[in-house]
Amino acid sequence: MTASDIKLRIFRQIDALEKDKLDELYGVLLNYINSQQDISEWDILTEDQKAGIYDAIQEIETGKGIPNHVVLEKLHDRYKKSKEMCSDQTQHAVLQRKFYSNRDFKNL
Repeated sequence: MTASDIKLRIFRQIDALEKDKLDELYGVLLNYINSQQDISEWDILTEDQKAGIYDAIQEIETGKGIPNHVVLEKLHDRYKKSKEMCSDQTQHAVLQRKFYSNRDFKNL
């Protein structure tokens, strides 16, 4: 079977799908494509970056991770407090940029 034959066959099968199945297939296709890109992104990481990711995974697996909703709540609280402390919007915008440019989330 040639590449054109395969493409035509795939097109016909997709064309016959109901809307909900088409949406599901679209998600599967995007996941497949993105997973292929993720592999190439992994390959360009340094060994230190890879080690950091492996360490983070190990911490999560041993229960040392912080759930996403907890981190987001703490960020929201800090943002809210900084807004209350500022006398004007310009001052608040400066603090907000400073806060979000800080990469040290250990103190959350």
